[in-house]
Amino acid sequence: MIAILQLRHRADFMRRRCGWLRLLPLALLALLSGCSGHQLRLLHPDGPIAATSLRLSVIDVLIMLCIILPTGIFVAISLWRFRAARKASYDPGFTHSVRLEVLMWGVPFAAVAALAYFSWRGVFLVNPYAPTALGQR
Repeated sequence: MIAILQLRHRADFMRRRCGWLRLLPLALLALLSGCSGHQLRLLHPDGPIAATSLRLSVIDVLIMLCIILPTGIFVAISLWRFRAARKASYDPGFTHSVRLEVLMWGVPFAAVAALAYFSWRGVFLVNPYAPTALGQR
């Protein structure tokens, strides 16, 4: 019985110790990718329509990051604060907060509205069949 527990403990120790070693090839690959002299063609478009599409895509990604980053940070804080080993109990001091409600609904609504605006404008801006695409006649 003791031998089985010792083997199980050793297996857990090796799994934890070797877990980081599994990421080593990915880290080396990421480091080696910087040695290449070639640029990624996806991020260096040719032509005004492709450049405008890239700019609009970058704007969309930045708007979405305004939602994703705070959400990830708040999830990590909540997981750390209310973990099982913590002695504090969950006891909020409020029942309803109008400011918090406006923040929780307003920021995503504003982000979706901004995404819709840039997408709508971008569709007509880069239409190659329109005579006024990118200000060309």
